[in-house]
Amino acid sequence: MCHSPWEKASEDLERYAESSRSKDSHRRPAQTSGAAAKELDQGSGSFAAQTKSPRASPEAHPSRVGPPAFSRMTLDTNILIAYLAGDAKVREALSEWRQEGKPLFLPTVAESELLSFSGWTAEERHATEEFLQENFTSIPFDRATARIAAGIRRTSKVKFPDAAIAATALSTHTPLITRNQRDFERIANLRIVAL
Repeated sequence: MCHSPWEKASEDLERYAESSRSKDSHRRPAQTSGAAAKELDQGSGSFAAQTKSPRASPEAHPSRVGPPAFSRMTLDTNILIAYLAGDAKVREALSEWRQEGKPLFLPTVAESELLSFSGWTAEERHATEEFLQENFTSIPFDRATARIAAGIRRTSKVKFPDAAIAATALSTHTPLITRNQRDFERIANLRIVAL
């Protein structure tokens, strides 16, 4: 049961992200604005995430246990949705990384997924576009990334958006920051950070 408008908006956005991978949804997300970018710049605090190795136990890779110390990261669509919906943990982590000057990579496929939401007004969509442009490094889905994604789909049988996002992380040699490890854990050599 939802207790606040932010919780309901976050749940709506999560449902939209899942359904957008298979069909269009008509739920309305939380409002977005230039304030999101300002909050990203002003946030601070600690971040405690765990990485998950898809093929080995933590004991086999002691460096993969505990808070990540990555210099740059690739973001899954659900991280952006959580941020825009006001999730405190995600906002704190992204704000901290931004203040530390860490590049936050945004696959163009993730941007397309987010901006395809049909429930936004023109103003909300424009504010979201500006927020993405000002705060994240856009990583295009080029031929090399397409070939990595095709290999992922052949071997892991994941949906195209997830394969494309994972391929972006693999091609940029960055961990994938996500709230849904299950979608990615079958992908070999992908570093996953749960947030």
